[in-house]
Amino acid sequence: MRWLTTAQSLVYMWTRKYGLTGKELNTLEILVKYCLQVYFKLYYDIKVHHRLEDGPKHILMQLRVMRSQPKKVQIAVTFYVRTGAWFTHSECVLLSLMASQSEDDRRFAVTQILKLRAGEEYGDTSVRPRSIPKLNLSATSLQTLISWQPGQVHEPAFTCSLSGDQIQEILVKPYEVPEFSIHTQSTERVVKQVTEAAAAVVGQQARDGFIRLGPTTGRPCPASGLRRT
Repeated sequence: MRWLTTAQSLVYMWTRKYGLTGKELNTLEILVKYCLQVYFKLYYDIKVHHRLEDGPKHILMQLRVMRSQPKKVQIAVTFYVRTGAWFTHSECVLLSLMASQSEDDRRFAVTQILKLRAGEEYGDTSVRPRSIPKLNLSATSLQTLISWQPGQVHEPAFTCSLSGDQIQEILVKPYEVPEFSIHTQSTERVVKQVTEAAAAVVGQQARDGFIRLGPTTGRPCPASGLRRT
């Protein structure tokens, strides 16, 4: 919420007498435009469309609106866009494609999954690496969002238990992705609590005890011996 408050403050400043000129005024204008055209749009898009299959779509939209920004802004934010693109993992993108109303998207996903299975009836459920793939900053569709090279693609855990025939049925009817949310108000509260704990105490056990105390109690936590005042 701190970033949202900061963005709102910048917009408020723009609508009032700020007394800025020259370089400072240009910087404020760039920041306000970014807030209005990119940050606010994505923030409320994620609030409204927060199902698991929506994650890759938000990344794709982020790339689209980012390309409308000045070149120096694109350069400044590209690193953070890449490192925060967790939902471009092949499993997430395949889920989004399978749930698409577009038959072409579903066909692409089914083809990728059957290729991964290499003739096997069911998918591989072994532990797979969870690293952020290289993002295609010029992508205009989910199919071009990441590279689909062998070794870089993994079948979604949700579909590994489906037989080959069941996977083929996705060509006719979109896959119903289980209802998992990628963003909730509770998540925001947890981020705040973890941030406070990291600033207050050291060590995983101590931080866990700090968080479990809650905002009002002053009782010590048996696990850590901490007391909140």
